[in-house]
Amino acid sequence: MSWVDDNLLVSGENVRYRAQHWGWEYVITSRRLIAVKGKMFGRDVSEINLANIEYVDAKKGFLSSNGRIVIGSSSGNRDLEFDNVPKVLEFRRELLEAVDDRQG
Repeated sequence: MSWVDDNLLVSGENVRYRAQHWGWEYVITSRRLIAVKGKMFGRDVSEINLANIEYVDAKKGFLSSNGRIVIGSSSGNRDLEFDNVPKVLEFRRELLEAVDDRQG
């Protein structure tokens, strides 16, 4: 189990995909995307409901499968941006599938 599983998941919410890199944990659930950065004292948590995701852009590194992801929100909030996401193209595909499943 992870910190996300123990502290952030709600009843009926299932983890679809998980990635960890450089202190970050990215979790795609059946309802939302959660990104947690562990720190010495506390954690930074960003999350967005899948229903509010308008677009997902991914940029892969030249020599690495890691990359940058930008997630646009239809709710008027600022874009979420994450660097060094592991297997960024796979992450993008999983996120878009989760969004489609949630909306369909």
